[in-house]
Amino acid sequence: WADFIRKHVAAGGSVLGLCGGYQMLGRDVKDPDAVEGILGSKQAIGLLPVTTTIAPAECKVVQPQKGQLYPSGIHVEGFELHCGVSNIISEQVGLLGKKSGISPLLAFENGKPEGMQLGNVYGTYLHGILRSPKARVELLVPDKKEFPSLMSPTMKTGDPLDTFANHVESCGLDYKWLQSVIFQRK
Repeated sequence: WADFIRKHVAAGGSVLGLCGGYQMLGRDVKDPDAVEGILGSKQAIGLLPVTTTIAPAECKVVQPQKGQLYPSGIHVEGFELHCGVSNIISEQVGLLGKKSGISPLLAFENGKPEGMQLGNVYGTYLHGILRSPKARVELLVPDKKEFPSLMSPTMKTGDPLDTFANHVESCGLDYKWLQSVIFQRK
């Protein structure tokens, strides 16, 4: 997957890493206490200048959060849930230069920066960030000029998966039949 993701980004595609995905977009993930099962350090994809250290479960962060994407100001909310601590690799940022475009992905309401963005690569610990339609467009649509209606003030704000599920349900979906297909039961 790492090579595929690198090629996707090199071709102009966007990548958003949430929680462990954010950690994997960095340089490496260290697990000095074998919290995730394997003691040591693993090389990550290397698209963001961060290194992550997995902390014991008692250090887990679980907290609802609200904030704004940087620099657009689009409102987002969700919750942090992670045992890792990701730190910027300052020497790698220095090599990229001041014009690299590295910035926090968002700022929480208390002003604390969170996550990272570098070009079209985004990483965050904020679960639920994609519940906002405007955040989905901001983070996942590479050329917003081609889709101006996606950012219109009249854009629906409901979750499209909920809308789809409600539609399927209203059509009289036979759940027992669906389960039999999924689980190959007769």
